[in-house]
Amino acid sequence: MFKQARRYTRDEIADWPHHPDNEFWDIELLEGEVIPRIPQAYPQGVLTVDIVCRLYDCSRASELGFCAVGSGYYPANDPYTLVVPDIAYLSHERDPGSPPDECVATMPDLAVEMLEPWDSLEKALHKADVYLRKGTSLFWIAQTKPMGITVCRLTERQGLRTDFLGMDDTLTGEHVLPNFEIAISKLFAALTGRGFGNAR
Repeated sequence: MFKQARRYTRDEIADWPHHPDNEFWDIELLEGEVIPRIPQAYPQGVLTVDIVCRLYDCSRASELGFCAVGSGYYPANDPYTLVVPDIAYLSHERDPGSPPDECVATMPDLAVEMLEPWDSLEKALHKADVYLRKGTSLFWIAQTKPMGITVCRLTERQGLRTDFLGMDDTLTGEHVLPNFEIAISKLFAALTGRGFGNAR
């Protein structure tokens, strides 16, 4: 098991995937802290596809930006942070024009975190706080127990504000994706059908 003794930079972890001990790791770097990532549970994987498809359709229809899965982003002025959101949206306006084969030198406008069965909401909220302080405008935490989306934003005093949207609520892209709107019940429709009884 990885034990961290100090803060790391993006440059220091750049070659980790090529090291025999780390070749299967997918990691994030949050203010110098290495966060290992492991494969998603099946319901979360299904929900990821549904969310990203809907965001993709909206972003392409509006021609305002791109939606991506598993891409890397980092704030240009912070060598200690490299994030890999489950789903991200970046507007053309904020895209710095990163060269091919590189991570993006800015934080996404919108990031979506799938809360896995082995994760805690507290850890996801910490991640949301880092993303938002580093430049992300909107952070969603998709949950299956209970089913819904926790929407995270910064307050005017840079505090973390959270709002949980359940099955009777509607999720919108707010100012980030103004044309995006969907009922939570519709977003989670696949998980309420057969085969996902344990996710209810």
